Amino acid sequence: MTTQVIFKIDPVLKKRAHKKAQAEGFTYSEMLQSATRAYVEGKYQMAGFVPSDWEPVGITREELVKIKRARENYRKGNYYTVDQVRHELGIRN
Repeated sequence: MTTQVIFKIDPVLKKRAHKKAQAEGFTYSEMLQSATRAYVEGKYQMAGFVPSDWEPVGITREELVKIKRARENYRKGNYYTVDQVRHELGIRN
């Protein structure tokens, strides 16, 4: 099953991305799906959106293990949605 995503994007940027994807033999949709998958799998970081004067924060080995475990659980579908948590806590929207 797939779902549709709607978001706003600069038309010039969209056209350039569409042309580049097409030139590489991909559809625009395939390119966006690939980028989304890479982000979820930790293979892409939004470095361009982090202020340049921010210093990286060190992560301990224990934290890296927890992050890896969380990613594995997510891939397996072992997670709760916000709606599920709200339901369990009796919180109504």
